[in-house]
Amino acid sequence: MSATPPTPQPLSTTNALPNPRPLVLVVDDEKGQRDLLTAVLSSACRVDTAASVSEAVVKAELTPPTLVIMDYAMPAASGIEGLKRLRAIYPHLPVVILTGHADLEIARQAIQLGAVEYMLKPFEPADLLSVILRLAGGASQQGDLPTAPLSDLPYALQRRLSANVDLWRSRLPTIPSENRLLAVLESGRSVEAKVLRLGRRTVQAEIYDSDVMLVPGCSLERLQVWVGEECAYDGPAKLSKVISAGLNRICEIAMSGDWSTIQPGTREGRREQLDEEARGFITRWKNTQGIRPQFMLAVASAEAFFRDLRDWLTKLELTWTAKGPGEEHAALHDLLRTITPVMNEAMASFEAEARRVPEELMGIHAEYLRTSLHPLLLCSPFVHRCFTKPLGFPGDYGIMNRMLDELFEGEGLFAKIINAWVIRSAAGDAYRHRVHFLEGVLSTETARVRADEGRICRVLSLGCGAAREVQHFVRLNPESEHSSFTLLDFSTDAIQHARDKIASAAVSSGRSTSVTAAEFSVQQMLAAGGRLLGNPSRQRAGILERGRYDVIYCAGLFDYLSDRICKRLLEIFWVLGSPGATIVASNFAPANPIRAFMDYVLDWRLIYRDEPTVRSLALDDSLNPETKTIPAPGGVEVFLQMRKPLGIATGIESRHDANFERSAQLERVA
Repeated sequence: MSATPPTPQPLSTTNALPNPRPLVLVVDDEKGQRDLLTAVLSSACRVDTAASVSEAVVKAELTPPTLVIMDYAMPAASGIEGLKRLRAIYPHLPVVILTGHADLEIARQAIQLGAVEYMLKPFEPADLLSVILRLAGGASQQGDLPTAPLSDLPYALQRRLSANVDLWRSRLPTIPSENRLLAVLESGRSVEAKVLRLGRRTVQAEIYDSDVMLVPGCSLERLQVWVGEECAYDGPAKLSKVISAGLNRICEIAMSGDWSTIQPGTREGRREQLDEEARGFITRWKNTQGIRPQFMLAVASAEAFFRDLRDWLTKLELTWTAKGPGEEHAALHDLLRTITPVMNEAMASFEAEARRVPEELMGIHAEYLRTSLHPLLLCSPFVHRCFTKPLGFPGDYGIMNRMLDELFEGEGLFAKIINAWVIRSAAGDAYRHRVHFLEGVLSTETARVRADEGRICRVLSLGCGAAREVQHFVRLNPESEHSSFTLLDFSTDAIQHARDKIASAAVSSGRSTSVTAAEFSVQQMLAAGGRLLGNPSRQRAGILERGRYDVIYCAGLFDYLSDRICKRLLEIFWVLGSPGATIVASNFAPANPIRAFMDYVLDWRLIYRDEPTVRSLALDDSLNPETKTIPAPGGVEVFLQMRKPLGIATGIESRHDANFERSAQLERVA
């Protein structure tokens, strides 16, 4: 005999509650993991813990939690079993499943049984805290979520989404065009977009209409999300995030209504459900038949190697003893140096075969590879962060920081070696060289401006990210006191991080360097810069000023932008530069030896350009005869460097502005 289960406390902050903070129940058989999660969450939530599913059920019945964090791998009963038992008591209780295994079947089971999130270990504490705050009251307290629980996803829709989990979060071209959304803005204007990733309460989409003004926080009158031929969601929503990537934008939208309910309940409905399952299996099987046999062989070979490497390193770890952190660190470097050539050789066949895959077939090849290799490689914090990057945007400052910080991150020897191997790849070396190259430009140009004109050097950086080159320059070079920086990035988090780190570097070095950091996207640069280009007599547009900056650089953004956008940005930089200014941009080159690994494993796709192509982005030689391209060591990245002449004629610059305005008018008409 069982009593009627108590109703979980509503997500509210009214005086009716004895404690307004949400209660999170952490279920994990490892005490260290329970302690870690408690430390991460205790600042924002009340935390209770349980060491097993049975204990969690007892505690949940006595004190209904607001949310449960459940480990998947536990000895007596798994997290899936715990999910079943807790959802039987509280049908709408949010449960987050944590697992160290990137197993698609586990994800499917969790989604089908009602898990609201499925997170892989190792995870970023900040990412988990963000999820918990969103699910356990952070958004609700601001009115973003309805007071009643959202209805579960229809079963048929769960199956469709879980079967395409990799394709949904990818930007590969095989995502069906019918996976789309239609948004109606407050102005009444309709916008169509391609869905990239779909969750229970959020949807991420790519919007190509550059004329639409999208402001984070604005409400949408109506949002329709289509999955195949089914309208999965039709209701109100709010735009929460916008990332600009040239003329297209990636948006995250919070949905505040209920999903469409098409759950089959009749016998005929169950037959339709079974029929859909069968058709889904046939479709997935046919897709597998479209994968190139040589690609499958290369993936199988790589998978076998990494499994053997993992097993060997696991055995080695059991007998490995080191006398302190210093000796362990040196031993890890020696081990990495020995294993790296073999790891590169194991992936060489895959790199060769992946580059032969036609563009239109990359999607099914990527899904096949991730099913095989992700369970092995996502144990690396760096690989995991790359694949789960915020909003799907590759240039996440957290990723870039990791390429300059601790190599040997991860739980276990295998995770640490994989992490270090990827960071120490040719692509990682290119990024580290980029930081040193830009630091050298800052030092040289600051000294030049101070010697020639006796004033500070004014620097502008678009897409600054973590601004590690500025951090190093301020910390290590006395010349930095004669520089002032304007740092622009689309991400508020990146801007705040850069500002804090540079301030810390200035304090530690005892220097005073002027730094202005602002949230400013490529699209805003195109709009404001276009106004300067179109009107040669205009001196300012927003935060930009004609002829002000002695150094302008954009390192890392051109890898994602079309030729037309890159050329336009360089034209804007030319107008913003003072006489004698140096302008620098960078682009990854096709010589990148881990290009396929980045495309398929990390979902980190770039636009590659060789030296002649990078050179073709520059202005006409008659305007800047000192233009040159500089390949990075290994040829993985190419730098474009232009210098604005000291005595540039106003007529030439005006003619250039007029030519640009005519081309811009033609583009608007088109």
